[in-house]
Amino acid sequence: MSHDRTWTPYPSAGRAAGCGRAAHPSVSAGGAEPIVWSEEEKPIVDQLRGLRSLDEKKRAKATLQLALRIRKLDPAAHKELLAEQLANLATEGDAGHKTLQEVAATLAQALKESRPRRSKTSPTWRT
Repeated sequence: MSHDRTWTPYPSAGRAAGCGRAAHPSVSAGGAEPIVWSEEEKPIVDQLRGLRSLDEKKRAKATLQLALRIRKLDPAAHKELLAEQLANLATEGDAGHKTLQEVAATLAQALKESRPRRSKTSPTWRT
């Protein structure tokens, strides 16, 4: 999955507008192509959009539930994108240790699944 997607509350906004990653997933970089969410992803996107409007206790519970739902998505879906956004939102306020652990586990899984698999003959990259 490409890391050039932008999260923004407005479909016409993008990195060019200086917004970076904002609270709402809606368009790819530069606002050119809208992301097409699957039926399984749409409710997750809607919940992500509403997280900031919840009080802290409800928000922590919703964040935990979202982490578990995102983890169940197919790797081919927008799993990494959704996990990244949840991780960004989870750091706002006090979600609690358990919730943050689940969010971190979800992000780690999504990142691991999104990396291309290497064969035994492919070169090992060193950083």
